[in-house]
This record gives sequence, structure tokens and C-alpha cells, in this order.
Amino acid sequence: MVVSWFLSYIFILLLMIGMSLSLYYESKTTVVEQINLTAGITLEEKKQHIDNIQKNLSIFAAELAENDLVKELCLVEQPDRYFRYNLGSIRSKINDSSYFSIGISEVYIYFTRTDYIVSAQSSSDSRGYFDTYYADMDMEYDEYIELLNEKGIGEFIYLPAKDGDKTKDEILYKYSVFNVDYNRPLATVVFRMPCSNFISMSGTDSDLWAFCVLDKDNRIFLSNITSEKNFDTIAQVVAELGGDTKNEYENYFILGDSSDENSWTYMFVINEEQYMSGLNSLRKKTTGFISIYSILGLLIAVIVTKRNYKPIRGLENRLRSISAKSTRGQDVDEMQYITEVVDRILKENETHSKRIEIQEAVIKDAVFTQLVNGESFLNESMENILYSLDIKFDHDYFTLVLFYIEDTYETVFENNQEEDLNDYTLAKIVVSNVLSDILKSGYDYIFCNLNSMLACIINSEKTDIKRSLVDSISVAQKIISENFNIRFSSGISGQHPYLEGIRLCYNEALECLEYKFVNQYGIIEYSNIIEQSKILYHFPIEREIRLSMALKRGDYANAHQILEEIFERNLKNFSASILMARCFMYEIMGMISRVIIEMNENGREFVFEYGDALKSLTDCTTLIDMKDKISEIFKEICDINSKVNDATGKVEEVVKKAKEYIDQHFADPNLNCNMVAAEFNIKNTYLSSMFKQQTSEGMLEYITKVRIEKSMELLKNTDMTIEKIAAAVGYTNSRTFSRAFVKMIGVSPGKVRG
Repeated sequence: MVVSWFLSYIFILLLMIGMSLSLYYESKTTVVEQINLTAGITLEEKKQHIDNIQKNLSIFAAELAENDLVKELCLVEQPDRYFRYNLGSIRSKINDSSYFSIGISEVYIYFTRTDYIVSAQSSSDSRGYFDTYYADMDMEYDEYIELLNEKGIGEFIYLPAKDGDKTKDEILYKYSVFNVDYNRPLATVVFRMPCSNFISMSGTDSDLWAFCVLDKDNRIFLSNITSEKNFDTIAQVVAELGGDTKNEYENYFILGDSSDENSWTYMFVINEEQYMSGLNSLRKKTTGFISIYSILGLLIAVIVTKRNYKPIRGLENRLRSISAKSTRGQDVDEMQYITEVVDRILKENETHSKRIEIQEAVIKDAVFTQLVNGESFLNESMENILYSLDIKFDHDYFTLVLFYIEDTYETVFENNQEEDLNDYTLAKIVVSNVLSDILKSGYDYIFCNLNSMLACIINSEKTDIKRSLVDSISVAQKIISENFNIRFSSGISGQHPYLEGIRLCYNEALECLEYKFVNQYGIIEYSNIIEQSKILYHFPIEREIRLSMALKRGDYANAHQILEEIFERNLKNFSASILMARCFMYEIMGMISRVIIEMNENGREFVFEYGDALKSLTDCTTLIDMKDKISEIFKEICDINSKVNDATGKVEEVVKKAKEYIDQHFADPNLNCNMVAAEFNIKNTYLSSMFKQQTSEGMLEYITKVRIEKSMELLKNTDMTIEKIAAAVGYTNSRTFSRAFVKMIGVSPGKVRG
């Protein structure tokens, strides 16, 4: 056992270490996922930003190129007065526009024929403009003029600064205006903008990440990198990847996306090693803590195991000294041995206690059974016998209650695991326990079994306890029925003095239970039983004739009313005499048999079909059951007679109803002549003959006609398949449907639809 304890502590320790290591490795994965997510969102934002700038530049350039005055000045050969005058209008047009709201620093138009440039700030020849605005750029004048004279629509040009300061780098957007007759543009619209405005990340040089714009040859021509060292490193990484837009290279993570407006590629480059440096440092510390924790945990497990094992070993030695049946061997641990000994002692005590309880209960039941049966107890007095059983009655008067428990088949004890207790015994235990909690104080009581029936012997003063006793039993009936699905009846005797009166109480309670037939799950009091030597029930011949005629007409309402009148008139007599109630039941059964024999030709078939229902009347346990069963038989007889009378008296109406039934149930694949005849309780041959006589066509032909007509509607008005249409009109097989369709219409269903 000591080993198992120690291993359990080690298991808990390893479980906690495993959870710590899981978090250790999961932390890096989580951080990397967050980095990738952030990089993706940032990259998408920059892509949208730059693409929107390019889209707006294209719109602005086209707007200037299509200006009528610009088109007119493109054709001027010399910069005359008219030319210079109109340059002012163009400059005003440029200044009035919203070009500068998107980060553009300058807008100008170069007119090729006049070699003149007009901008928002000034106008001059190309040489003067170049010396003024491009002196700091790493580009010669001849290269500049060649750039302006090249044709291009929507082309970006990167201009680096001469001193290598990337914060001064610029980017130009060029849009040519030309006619098809010329090899070079008539004019060129140029937008200037600092690179820092274009990518909106100026001055954010970092060793952790970089944003780059690649041209169609996968070369970096724009980035937020200001350090030459960092730029060279990133450029090498991009070159090694060959333009892949998502990859990992050494310690770098690359995420890229293509522009929606041109051939550029936007790339986000992250230095994963430096980005994760802080996390890696924390992970190293975590590893050290886990190691220290593991060593300390191992030491604690050893100490706790030794401390907890000591009292267990002492308890084992103590049990070995007091137990004569030691079964411990070398392969049995201490806890198993202790458990075996304790379980054995508890089971022995439980078995002994149960045996004593059973013996006492059996003796008690035997004593009271002999008492109520009038048997003698040799020379021993009843008082002494009860005293030896620790039963003492303090009062002189006794009342006895017998309980009749119904069938326990549907009780909650269906899964009873106690092999020595059946459901009936358990039901008696439930009834006695519940009543013990409900019975009011003021008198003593004891439960016992008298001739296999549960009984309660009540000892009290000579007072009327009947009302409180009935109330208590009523409450118990409700509780037990709702919670245990157990129903029972009770017979309450009168009150008699002394122990000898218990026998009389038993006989009275037993007589009460015989009246259970007229009181379903009731409480029968002996004082309420009316003794009558002879009681006649009221069922005159006139009322029997009325009832018989109502059944033959199928008039259930009248038949049910007569039955209610008979029971209302005789209820008191039936309650007083069980014999009278059963005699009336047999007379009703005879009258029903005579009615069935005198019915139509289906009458004898009805007797065979519902004979069991008539026979079940003899099994009724209460007057309510008997009346309900008679009413059910009346309803069945009236329903059949009503249908038969309607069918035989109104042939046309029957045929009409048969056609309506077919119209409503044509989709039922089981629909046939037998099914229709059964619906109206008429023989198939008779209904088919009436149908043929009234409609000049057979009933089966009519069923087929209705189905084909319905299928024609579906073929013309829906796009359902032939198989689905066949099923919708009652055919289980599409081939059977097609044959019937061709036979009636002359063509196949497919041709009708086509």
C-alpha cells in the first residue's frame, strides 16, 4: 500500500508538471498566432491604403488629361503669350482640386512640344523646373527628360535622394497624354509624393519587422526601413524567397499579398527571433521553476507517504490482534486487509440484526394470527406472550384496519434487487411506513400480517377515532399512489374492548373488504354497511325494450342515457348488495347478446370480434368499471349499426361517400376496394355491385382514373420527377404507374410533359 500511495502522489505531481509543460509549449504557439494575425490585419490595411492612393491618382490624372484646355495647349509649338496666359488657368485648376488631401506634395504637367512645365506653384521650362525641384534627387537632367518623354499610363517611378537619406526619397506617378499619330506623349501629368507619405510608416525603422513594396521583378523599391543594414538584410531575405507571399525563412516570417491595382506585391517581414526574445527568456525561467518544483514535489511525496502510512500500520496490527480470522498474506496490502476485516464485522452484525428482526416479526404475526383465528396458546396467557415480544397496550379498546393491495405489476419495484422480498411484500412495507408517519397521536398502533394480509391494530380509549383514522388513510392513499403507483383499499372495523375483541374486529374488517367491488380503492367502514335481507333492483321490461331499440337504431346517446338512469336508480341497492350488482350485470349481458343476434347480417361477426369485451364484464372490480365497460360495448354496437343502417338504406349516399373517400385517399398506396368497403362496414362484393350500378364503372377503375387525373395536373403544373409523381398519387412503383397511364391516356407521362 505504501508504494501505491507514493505512486499516487507522484502521479499527481507528474500531472501538474505535464500541465505546466503544456502551457509552456502552448504559449509560443499562441504568441506566434497572434503575431500572424496582427501582421495579416496590418498588411491588409496597408494594401488598401496604397491601392486607394493609386486608384485616386489614376482618376485625378485622367481628369487633368481630359481637360479641354490641356488638350489645346498640347498642340502649341511655341510658348507664346497665349500659351503662358492659359498656363495660369491650368495652375488655378490644379490648386482648386483635392489632389493634395491624399499626401501629394506636387502636381505638374509637362508639355512636350514647348518643353514647358506648369505646376500648382509655378511654371517654367523643364530645365528650370528640374534645377529647382530635383537638385537633391539621384537623377540627371537627361534622364529626367527621357523619363517624361516615355509613354506610360499609370506608371510609378521611384526617385532616391542623392545623400542616401531614405526619408527624402520620392515616388512619381506618371500619366501620358498622346495621340496615336505620335510616338511620344504630347503631355505628361506627374504627381510627386514623399515615399514616407505613400507607405505611411516614415521613421518606424525597427529590428523586429518591416513593410516593403516589391515591383513586378520582386525587387524592393519602397519600404519603411531607414537603416541601410536592415534594408540589406530584408532585401536578402526577399531575394532568397523568390517572391513567395507566405513563407518562413530562417528566423523571419514573411506575409505578403498582391495589389489589386498593379503588379506590386506588399510584404510584411517579421524578425521572429528578436520578436520572441522576451518570451524565450520567460520560458527559460519557467523551465527552471518546473525543475525546482519537481524536486521539491518528490521530497514532499516521500515525507507525506511516510507520515500517513504510520497510523494505517498501527490500525492493521490492532485488528490482527482482535481478529481470529486473519487472512492476510504477503501479497495483501494493509488497506485491503483492514477493509476485509471491517466489512466482515459489519456484515456479521447486519445479518444478525436482520435475522432477529425477521424472527420477531414472524413471531408477532403468528401470535396475532392465532388470536384472530381463535386458536389457543396452550397454558400461556396472551398478556405474557405480548410482553415477551415487548408489545404493550395501554388502553382497553381496539380497532382493526385491513389493507387490500392491488396488483403490484406496475409499481416502482420492478427492478427490486432484494431477492428475499417480492413486490407485494415491499408494497406492504411502503403502506405501513407511510401510515406510521401520518397516523395521529392519541392512540397506539401496531402493524402485522394476518393471514397474508396487512393489518393495523389500533389501541385507544373508547372515543370515536373513525374520522381521524379515515382522514389519515386518505392522505396515505394519495401519497402512495402518486409516488409508488400503489393503490389499496381499507376495511375499518368497529371498536371493541379487550384483547378478545381483536378477533371480532378482524372479522368486521374482512367483511368490509368484500364490498371493495362497489368502492374502487376506497375506505369501507363497518358502521356504514347496511344489512338488508333482500334487495331488488329496478329494471322494468319497458326500459329494457327502449334500451334494445336504441341499440338497434345505433342511437348511442339514448342508450347511454338509459344506462345512466338505471345506475342512478339502483346505485344505493348495488352498494348495499354485491349479489344484486352482479345479477344486474348478467341480465345486461343477456340483453346485449339478444340484440346482437337480432342485428343485421354483420351481427354474428361482431359477436366473434367483441366477445372478449363482453366476457371482461365479469372481471370488473368496481361498479364504475362495470358501468364504463357496458357503455363501451353500447358505443361499439351503435357505431356498427349506424354505419350499416346508413349503407343499406341509402345506396346513392353510400356510393357518393365512397367516391369522396377515394378522392381524399387516392395517394394512399394501400387504397383498394376492400379498404373502402371496410370503411363503411359493408362487404366488398356488395359495395362493388352498388358502385357499378350507380356509376357504370367499377370501383377499381374509378380509383385508377382519379390517380391518373391527379398525375396529369402534377405533370403540367409542377417540375416533379415521374417517380415522385407516381408516389404522390399512390403508386409504389413508377413502372406500374407508367403502364396504367399509357393504358388510360394513350401516351407515356414523359410525352405529356414534353
